[in-house]
Amino acid sequence: MGIFSSIKGAIFGKDEDEKKSPAAAAGAAAGAAAAVAAAANAKPAGISEVDVAAKLDAMDGADKLNWRTSIVDLMKLIGVDPSFGNRKELARRARRYRLFRYG
Repeated sequence: MGIFSSIKGAIFGKDEDEKKSPAAAAGAAAGAAAAVAAAANAKPAGISEVDVAAKLDAMDGADKLNWRTSIVDLMKLIGVDPSFGNRKELARRARRYRLFRYG
């Protein structure tokens, strides 16, 4: 799992697909055709807004860490290893995104 996936999972929780057991996934596959037909007729669900700052402030230890200005403290707060290698990977990914996005 990549560094962005780790951070996203720590803040927003894991995806529902990752939480399902193999038996539940097999049972879900049987009803997939009916779900696809129902989804085709339904309106798309809107993206819910999440107050990330409030969510991080509510985490244990947020009051002891300066997570708003320190990437190391943010990574500690969400339980991601703040090693130099992980920070370097995060910086590399952010730089690649910036170059892709803004030229």
